[in-house]
Amino acid sequence: MKYSVRNIIIGYVAVIGGILLILYITFNTLSSQEKTQIEISKAREVLQILGPALANMHLLEASRDAYSHRPDTIHLGEYEKVLAGLSTDLAKIRALEAKGTEETESYKRLESILSTMIDTSQKVLNLMKTAPGQPPPGIMAISYIEPFRQISEKLENDNRNILNRSYASSIDQNRRMFSYIFILAGLLILLLLLTCVLIMRDITNLRTAEGQLKKFNERLEAQVAQKTAEIRKSEERYRSVIEQASDAIMVTDPKGNFIDVNSAMIKQFGYTREEFMRLNIVNLIDPAQLKTDPIRFDLMEKGVQFSRERRMIRKNGTIVEVEANVKKIADGRIMAIARDISERKRTDELILREKALSDSIINSLPGIFYLQTMEGKYLRWNKEFETLSEYNKEEIPLLSPFDFFEGRDKKAIDESIQQVFKDGSTQVEAVVVTRSGKRIPYFLTGQLIEYEGRPCLIGTGIDITGRKELEEAILKQEVQAQKMIIRAVLQAEEKERNIIGQELHDNVNQILASAKLYLSMAETDEELRETLIKNSLKYIEDAIQEIRSLSKSQVTPLKIINLQELVEDLLNEFDQKASIRTNFNYNVSNNLVVDEHLKLNVYRVIQEQLNNVLKHSSAEKVSVSVEGTNGWLKVRIEDDGKGFSLDKRRNGIGIANMTNRVESYNGEIKIDTSPGKGCVVDVKIPV
Repeated sequence: MKYSVRNIIIGYVAVIGGILLILYITFNTLSSQEKTQIEISKAREVLQILGPALANMHLLEASRDAYSHRPDTIHLGEYEKVLAGLSTDLAKIRALEAKGTEETESYKRLESILSTMIDTSQKVLNLMKTAPGQPPPGIMAISYIEPFRQISEKLENDNRNILNRSYASSIDQNRRMFSYIFILAGLLILLLLLTCVLIMRDITNLRTAEGQLKKFNERLEAQVAQKTAEIRKSEERYRSVIEQASDAIMVTDPKGNFIDVNSAMIKQFGYTREEFMRLNIVNLIDPAQLKTDPIRFDLMEKGVQFSRERRMIRKNGTIVEVEANVKKIADGRIMAIARDISERKRTDELILREKALSDSIINSLPGIFYLQTMEGKYLRWNKEFETLSEYNKEEIPLLSPFDFFEGRDKKAIDESIQQVFKDGSTQVEAVVVTRSGKRIPYFLTGQLIEYEGRPCLIGTGIDITGRKELEEAILKQEVQAQKMIIRAVLQAEEKERNIIGQELHDNVNQILASAKLYLSMAETDEELRETLIKNSLKYIEDAIQEIRSLSKSQVTPLKIINLQELVEDLLNEFDQKASIRTNFNYNVSNNLVVDEHLKLNVYRVIQEQLNNVLKHSSAEKVSVSVEGTNGWLKVRIEDDGKGFSLDKRRNGIGIANMTNRVESYNGEIKIDTSPGKGCVVDVKIPV
């Protein structure tokens, strides 16, 4: 059947007109679908914002409760993190409100509730930071959560209805569009038939060109064979490269089905090559991770190259941490290189644990801790450093060590820092000036270390306020004690003068007066002159002996003192003056070196107590013991006299003198006595 060119053109115009009409209707349908998709997108956006916001409100309350039970930095950080998430949710709700939809009033109410809760929670957070370790106050979260939940549920229900209507409308539009497509396909077929008519008219020309096409095919086949050989060589090189790689390499189609794997992949995951060909990449990734971080097939299809850390599953069920680099290769396939980073992960976790441990140790130190560079920039410090200085962690890196000291202390700190980097260590006492102007004395140390490849100073500081106050108190006590000693010495000297005067007046003076009387009588009485002169001479001799005895008791022994001989002479003189039996025991090791001044003070203590025994005790027997061994000199003076009340006599000059002499050598003196039970004096002095 033959058709004229005119009829064929009319047919073409009719078919093309129908095609254009169908295309117009199809484009209108697509436009409606776009509007429907916008409504679906808006509804999804609302659902994706309101649900997490309500969950974060509950999580914030749970974080505050957790901090109340265990107030530490972990729960404080979790509380602060959730609060930041709520702030993000508030921004999203404000963005919904700004779009000016019918639900704008509801969004305003949600914004007001959430903003009020965030402000209240921020105040609670500030209280937790300023008073760490203290339970936070309650914020009545139910008063915010319940109205927020009611409004959000209404909005969610409304938007779910919108989604349902939109999905139904989309399905209906798709059905109509498919009908139009079928009509379009029919018109195209008609157009094809018309084209076949034209082709039939030109079949003669085609047969003529057939010979030329055959020759062209032959040349094309030769080129294909050549390209095939080249591709085969390229494939061999590709296979050689991926087989030699130590990392696991996989090739998949755009949907993730395995096409090829290398030997390292087989070895690492335990599947055979044939088993891999039946798997999809999804089968090898931890399902829990896929929920939070799905595979981006859309990015792969667009040719975007990206990297991900993945938890992949071996055939035996064990987990391996990998770093996957994914890209689309020239033929449309997807190639991924998976590097095992399990060891790196363990190392990172170990580093984090070690850092947490070091932070805990640093923060548990009793004083301040600091690590600074040679230029004085602080790298690390503990919480006590922030508490002492009254600066926060953002401000401290901007300060230098000299910002905490004044005057001469600033120069001393500068010299100490230089000494650390020169000699390796230092110690210094200085007054730390806090942000508020408080001045606190500190004992500071510094040690040279290498940190991150450069020399640094690490040190600690201890508050020595208590020690300084104690030193001042001890100094005052020592001054008062020295004054008491001086008063006691003056009183003792005055007492000695009185004793010497009394002895001269009551004894020596009376003896000399008697001698003078006898001499006066001898001048007038010639008969008794010789007898009177002899008596006078005897009295004068007695006076000389008394003066010698008095002088001996007051004169300091020779520079080289034999303590044993001095005490023996003292006891011999004691025997002559009184009818009191004495006993002396001396046992001092030859290896014990006793200072001469200490010997003299021990002698004076014994002399003082024997005088007390002679004057006050009415004793029949007195024992003196001097022993020295193992770095101690021990003295005991014991009598069987009438004793005395220590409370009544403890402030006497004699006892005070003995006590001061013993304590001046860091010794101890103990007096055990009571009325009717004698007296025991024990002295113990370190040598």
